[in-house]
Amino acid sequence: MYKGTGVSRGLAIARALVISNQEISVKTYEVEDIKSESQRVTLAFHKAKLEIEEFISTLTNEEEKNIINTQLMMLEDPELLKEIDNYIKENSVNAESAIDKILDVYIAMFEQMPDEYMSQRAVDIKDIKTRVLLTMTRRTRMDAIELDHDCIIVADEILPSYMTQLDQTKVVGFISSKGGVNSHSSIIARSMQKPMIIGLKDVVTQLKTDDMLAIDGAKGMVYVNPNEALITDFEKQMEAMRLQRELLRMLPDVTATKDSHHIGLYANIGSIEDAKYAAENKAEGIGLFRTEFIYLNQSELPSENYQYEIYKSVLKLMKGKEVVIRTVDIGADKQLDYIDIPKEDNPFLGLRGIRLCLANKEMFKTHLRALLRASMHGEMKIMYPMISSLEELQTANYILEECMLELDEENIPYKRNIKVGMMVEVPSAAINSDILAKHTDFFSIGTNDLIQYTVAVDRMNEQLLNLYSPYDPAVLRLIKLTAENARKNNIPVSICGEAASEEALLPLFLAMGINSLSMSAGEILPLRKKVGEFQLKLLKTISEEVMALETAGEIKNHLKKYMR
Repeated sequence: MYKGTGVSRGLAIARALVISNQEISVKTYEVEDIKSESQRVTLAFHKAKLEIEEFISTLTNEEEKNIINTQLMMLEDPELLKEIDNYIKENSVNAESAIDKILDVYIAMFEQMPDEYMSQRAVDIKDIKTRVLLTMTRRTRMDAIELDHDCIIVADEILPSYMTQLDQTKVVGFISSKGGVNSHSSIIARSMQKPMIIGLKDVVTQLKTDDMLAIDGAKGMVYVNPNEALITDFEKQMEAMRLQRELLRMLPDVTATKDSHHIGLYANIGSIEDAKYAAENKAEGIGLFRTEFIYLNQSELPSENYQYEIYKSVLKLMKGKEVVIRTVDIGADKQLDYIDIPKEDNPFLGLRGIRLCLANKEMFKTHLRALLRASMHGEMKIMYPMISSLEELQTANYILEECMLELDEENIPYKRNIKVGMMVEVPSAAINSDILAKHTDFFSIGTNDLIQYTVAVDRMNEQLLNLYSPYDPAVLRLIKLTAENARKNNIPVSICGEAASEEALLPLFLAMGINSLSMSAGEILPLRKKVGEFQLKLLKTISEEVMALETAGEIKNHLKKYMR
């Protein structure tokens, strides 16, 4: 029996298929015909691009398409090809070596980023590198394996394209040594509704092909050669889960408690494809559109028209449902080569979010103009990230007003009554929420950063994970204070961090008067069902009960009593 980290819920019983290291060994040698090697790189990237485009056309799941499309955009990046070409010219080496060296630099750069979402993008670059090199070496890869029985894939690291190209009728689960909760492989596993467990060190040596496995994605448990009693128990649970999924699809489109108290369940997105997935999962709106991914996928600042078309598409897709678009949150772990951001000793406390936008006014104005123009196509709200003071909020609003005046002069229409809110993700904003609430249309509490800044813990530091908790009493007191000040000033308040989908916190958020929760689209339907099991009138005392407790452990255990 082994214990890892579950990143995709579900149960599975099948034999193991252990996949050895898929790294391609690349030899370096000196070349004379530089032009020929450069042409080989261009041809390899073109072949890989055609291969991906053909593959995407076979996919039906929108989230899987979106993830593989990310790789397509990387392959189409002219700056990447230019770097590889320059490396060949400067070092007179073969194409394979240049591709290997340049992409390894990017892999190392992303792996060192403290933000988990960004660090896991290294896996996509590894996937691209493997795909391109395979087109040059004509070797086979893991997706060529023909499966004739159900299996659980076991590997040191599972690349996204491997997962999507395997026979999904035969693969019932995944186990890997490496990975993260927000890695693309984990996202794909969740979209497939198949269990996935990561963090099992040396798993490829501990398990053997054809070992019988029973895995629990929720608990992160792997049982090797389970007995008949355990297999029978798993089979009963799996049948119950199948019936549960069918019932979830029959839930209404809105979320309410037994006594008809409504709380909105919204989706977090970063692209048009994410919005489609949100609609499929009956999201009541978009609570967080992370616009920075539009910038991260470009080699230069995206134009006003380019941004406008994306925002317009999302608004139309949501068909009148509320879409909260967060202005670009660049800086810290999300760096752009085409914006001059000074090197900082502590970038998470430096020029990021709204601070970077205010320091780059023309970039910010282009962004805001695109948002204002798109507002004509749906129910949009604009939200500023990382607000820490009233001065920042007021300055951002002044720039927004400038953009409105410019559009008026150009006779370009926009919604004049557009709602503008702010994220509460630093302690100063929560403490001063009584002041800030008078100057904004809504609050959205970003619990990921709020926890990090409140308890002074890097959430990517594995040695300190026990201190990073949404149940921390200081964090919950700040959330309660923010919700109270929002209510006093008659503005709505939502939660859009990972804590939004934490089931045990649900009764507390209901009692605090949180108006909506925004989460990954796949979490919406299970949480909608859970909301329907509560009666708000029976939760009136829960907030005071929790505030009287002294540790995160005590709070978590107390809240679990409400989940029975």
